[in-house]
Formats: sequence, C-alpha cells, structure tokens
Amino acid sequence: MCYIHSTKHRRMTAYVGDSLADLRLRLFVDADYSGCPKTKRSTSGVFFAVQGPNTFAALSAVSKRQRSVSTSTTEAEVVAAFMGMCQIGVPAMSLWSYILGRTPVIRLCEDNQAAMRIIETGKSPALAHLSRTQGVYMGWLSERFREDCYAIDNVDTTEQAADAMTKPFLDAAIWEGLLLRLGLLDPAEFWAPRETKTPASGEGDPASLGGGGGLTKFPSAPRDPLTQSLLLGLCPTGTGKHRRFAQKRGKCLQLATNPSLGIPMTSHGRKPES
Repeated sequence: MCYIHSTKHRRMTAYVGDSLADLRLRLFVDADYSGCPKTKRSTSGVFFAVQGPNTFAALSAVSKRQRSVSTSTTEAEVVAAFMGMCQIGVPAMSLWSYILGRTPVIRLCEDNQAAMRIIETGKSPALAHLSRTQGVYMGWLSERFREDCYAIDNVDTTEQAADAMTKPFLDAAIWEGLLLRLGLLDPAEFWAPRETKTPASGEGDPASLGGGGGLTKFPSAPRDPLTQSLLLGLCPTGTGKHRRFAQKRGKCLQLATNPSLGIPMTSHGRKPES
C-alpha cells in the first residue's frame, strides 16, 4: 500500500512518431529460477511492445507462476518463451498484419543464450530428462522460429524489460530503470525540457555531449524512454552484465550507441572532481 501511495504520479506513457514502415514488434520473455519459496516453481515474465526510432507503446504484460518445477534456469526460460509466444506473440500476428498492411516480424528478446540455442534447434542433450509436455514446448518453439515472421534476439540482462515481471527488486536504481523500460513514468517530468551542464576542459569528453561549455538544452520530446532516461540521469551505464545506473554512479560523461536497439545509451564516468 505504501508503494502504491507513493507512485500515484506514474502513468503508462506511450508516444508514436514514426510511419508504419518503421515500427517493430518486440516480445521480451524472462524467468526467475525457483523463485517461490514454498513450491520451488519459477515465474514467467512477458512484455510486448511496439517500438521505433520515435515510438514506444507497451501492448501487453504477463507475470505468471509456472505449472511445474524447472530444474534449471534454461528450462524455466524455455517455458517462459513458450508462454509468451503462445499467449501473446502468435495471436498478435493476425492483428498487426492487418494494422501494418504487411506481415510483420515479431522479435523474441531473450537474455539466456542456452535457451536461445534450444529454441533454435528444438532439442538439448542436457534437458533430455524433460517431461513430454516441456519437450513439446521446445519442438513447437523451434517450428515457429523457422518461419520468416518470427526472429529471436539476444539482449543483455540489463535490457531485459520482462525481468520486472519475475521477481522483487531491492535496488531502487535498478527498479527505476526497469520502470522506464516498461513506460511507467511521471509524464510531467518525462516531457519537461531538461538542461545539463557540459563538463569543462579536462573533465571528460565535451564533444560527446554536444561540444562547448555552458548549458545544453535537450528537446522536450524524447525519441524513446531510454533517451529520456539519460536526461533524467537514470540510464544504464557502461556495458556488460553488471552495469548500474547513472543516478547511483555519478554523472554520465560519454554517449555511445547500443547496436541492438539503435538508440542512445551511456558509457559511464564518475562525477569529475573539482
């Protein structure tokens, strides 16, 4: 109740600024491992969104305990992928084919490479013990991803939006970053113009922030939530699995490009000493 009371200002925020040809459908799936302390069952998380260079809109989200105990993280991830594709991905194909006037490609975003390999091949010697039901999951997923209208992408754990659906978080900065990826924002703060002071000579790379000293004003309309999260000082920093957020580590000094999303991310730098 305390959390709900303190976050009433947040809204599910979406915006569209691209043509239909530039829109992408992304299905994020994730699972924890043995998260329930009583049943030892895992929890599947799914997040479905339409994205583009100037577009972000959340379409659907699911958080559901799995029906049986998984013996590994990989097994739990496969079960989560099956639920996401069966309940959201495949049914959405007909609707979005009509809306876009073409057959879209739904991209499954997965952060477990072992699970990706199983989905692509439909089998795994390490999971030969699986029951008939979960064996069917692997075969069904493999058949879907042989079709041209489905693809699978490997995303970093810090970019996995469905992670918010699988377990509680005690780190406020990580949770804030996940909310930004889900589009749960404070609209008044999100759309407000922002100013930031570029570092002086010898305090980083001013050219990466637009060059020159003084104040650089950012546009009020961001290109997507991660772009705006940079302005709010909450963007993921650095690269790799153990990145943390700029709010926790200090001022972002360098801009880089995330090749998987094609949108600005940050390369972290600590706040310069005076």
